Amino acid sequence: MRAVLLVLTLLCTSSCSSLRALHALKSHPRQMTLPLSALASDAPATLLHDVRMEIAGRSFSMIGTAELTPGSLTLAAVTSVGGRLFVIQYDGAEFRYEPSHLFDVPIKPERMLRDFFLIYGQATGLVAYGLDVRQQDAGRRIVTRNGERISVSYTDIDHVWTSDVQYRNRRLGYSITISPIAD
Repeated sequence: MRAVLLVLTLLCTSSCSSLRALHALKSHPRQMTLPLSALASDAPATLLHDVRMEIAGRSFSMIGTAELTPGSLTLAAVTSVGGRLFVIQYDGAEFRYEPSHLFDVPIKPERMLRDFFLIYGQATGLVAYGLDVRQQDAGRRIVTRNGERISVSYTDIDHVWTSDVQYRNRRLGYSITISPIAD
């Protein structure tokens, strides 16, 4: 969810130097979806996060929520003033995307969903789908099949769902910062 929200930040920013990265973000990632079982098993039913995304020096922020049940995942985001950005519903095989009619989001929902899994997925679950995942003291480094180099760091590696997260996709040139919002 956090990744999804940060990806939306990328969508709302544009500059000449970011056109190539934005074009890549609008493309489908090679590994589009993973089963819900790939997510870390200690997930809470609902998460609420402040999400900030940066691309080419421009930033965007949103409030994101993730709801996880045994058979589905729902990701949603709103602007800081409550304007709806998107809703993604995923059952482990298929997803439904409901974009805002007020905001143009130049990123594929498949990429948002994939980034959520890269942040919150179990390393063994990600490796099983062909991703090169290297666990580190406070995070992980991931190399995708199409050469994206991604780093994810957590303030508490043992509790990734409630940890502050720093996500960086070096190849596409964007970063996401996720901070939990207390209930």
